[in-house]
Amino acid sequence: ISFQALDFVWSDVAKPGIYPMTRRLSVREALYLSGGVLDTGNKKKVVVNRRMPDGFLRPQVIDVAAIERGRQPDNLFLEPGDQVLVPGNRMKSVERWIRLASAASIFRIFTGGF
Repeated sequence: ISFQALDFVWSDVAKPGIYPMTRRLSVREALYLSGGVLDTGNKKKVVVNRRMPDGFLRPQVIDVAAIERGRQPDNLFLEPGDQVLVPGNRMKSVERWIRLASAASIFRIFTGGF
């Protein structure tokens, strides 16, 4: 697979994956193509990792929430090989704790504990 013509969109989006760049895309458009940011995603801290000529990735934080509200221009366009990461928000932490509490309850039921 050639990474020259692909973008990676992953983490808290509906359809994470590798997407071909058939045209120039902004970060917001790439998120839309990947099914949008989940309720557990933090739109204020979207990270675009771009590989620099020296081989290192340079992260850039984008406030997509501000772009959607019209408070910031949607003027960062992706380049082939960019990676878009949507980090989790507080809701993701709450969901994780709920899953852990549920698992602990089920474990207690099966082990006879209270």
